[in-house]
Order: sequence, then structure tokens, then C-alpha cells
Amino acid sequence: MWHCFSGPEAYGKTLPNQGFTLSVPSSAYGFERWRNVSKASPLNSLVTETDSYYQHPYKRGPINVPSNVRYAISAIAFSHGLTQKEVSEKTVENAINFFNLKIK
Repeated sequence: MWHCFSGPEAYGKTLPNQGFTLSVPSSAYGFERWRNVSKASPLNSLVTETDSYYQHPYKRGPINVPSNVRYAISAIAFSHGLTQKEVSEKTVENAINFFNLKIK
């Protein structure tokens, strides 16, 4: 897994082809560059994170919290032209598969 993946954009295409999962931080919401990187990456290779407390969704803001993961979901949804629900469901599925979780 590439934690807090921010590019370059070309890696968003090549790394998933090599089997890597890319973790999109909540700060992708506030940075066009990160939204472009997530757009270049296939949805089945993405998971979300907040990287609390460091990676806030806005360039300058209060301390980040785990509930801000919704901003990573929002950024991916915007860049892929999907609903937040679709992105949330798929990134949860991706995380379950990546960590080989046994969830019923």
C-alpha cells in the first residue's frame, strides 16, 4: 500500500498495474493535484485515510480527525464522476480485501 499517495499522476496508473493499493488522504479534497492523481487511479485500487492529525482536508485548518475521511471519499467521487455512496462502498471493499479481513 502506498500511504498518503500524492503522485506523480503517472504513478496513479502504473502502481495499480503492479498490484499496489493507493491510500487517498482527506487532504485530497483541498488540493486539485491530489484529485487529479486519484482520477488517474482505478477505483478498485483506492482506499481512504485521514492521516490524523496531520493531513487536514483544507490547506490550513484545525486538527484533523478520523471523521474527515468523508473528504477523501468526496474527492474520489468528484474525480471519478461517482456518488459518495458508491465510492464509500468500493473503498471499504478494497480495504477489506487488502487487509484480508473476515467480515460477514
